Amino acid sequence: MSLTATAAADRYEAKETLKRFFNHYNYERRHRSLGFITPQNKWEKAGQCDSTILENLSN
Repeated sequence: MSLTATAAADRYEAKETLKRFFNHYNYERRHRSLGFITPQNKWEKAGQCDSTILENLSN
């Protein structure tokens, strides 16, 4: 996916373009700084860690 520097025809088009970009950036693009996983994958792994900690505390 590439985001080109073109002017949006209207506010709706600009919003849709940004929505596609953020979706790609967070759910599809793998990031070197995260160990070549997506930010969404990193977020999900963090949530799993938190729930495990909470389960251990309740026992």
